[in-house]
Amino acid sequence: MATAAVSLTLSGNPVTVPVSNPNVYYGTLVINSGTATAPSGTLTFTDSNSNTGTTSTWTLVGSGVPVAGQISFIASASIPYAENGGVTVQATYSGSDYTVSGSNTLTVSTYGELATSRKNYVDIFLAQTFPTASYSGGYGSQDNTNFVFQKDQYRSRNQKSGN
Repeated sequence: MATAAVSLTLSGNPVTVPVSNPNVYYGTLVINSGTATAPSGTLTFTDSNSNTGTTSTWTLVGSGVPVAGQISFIASASIPYAENGGVTVQATYSGSDYTVSGSNTLTVSTYGELATSRKNYVDIFLAQTFPTASYSGGYGSQDNTNFVFQKDQYRSRNQKSGN
C-alpha cells in the first residue's frame, strides 16, 4: 500500500524557448520522515500541449535531517519540445510507494528574458543597445568595442563642447 506524501511542488523558470534549448523543471516531493525512503516512482512534467518530460532520479534535499517531521527529495527533467508563452506545466508522480496530488502549475513566460533575473535585464539592455557587440554579461562587466567606441564618441563630443 502506498504512503501518502505531503506535497509535490513544481519549480523552474519556464520561458519561451526553441526545442534546441528546452526548459528544465524541478519537482520536490515532501514526505513524512517516518516513511523516509527515496521515491522509486516516476516524475512526469506535462505541458498544456501534451508534451512531457520524465525522470526517476531522485536526490535527497539537504542533509536528510527532518524539518518539522518531513524530508524532501527533488528530481528534474526537461520537456524536449519548443514551449511558447502561455503554455502551462504541471508535475505528477506515479509510483507504488507514495501517492500525492498533482503539483502547482507554472506558466511559460511570453517574454522569457524578462522573467528570470535582474542580471538578464542588464544583458537585454546591452544586447538591444549595442547589438553588434559582444559582452560577458552581468552588472557593468561588458567589455566590447562597440560600447567602448560609443562611450568614447560621447566623451569626445562632450569634451569638445566644454561639458
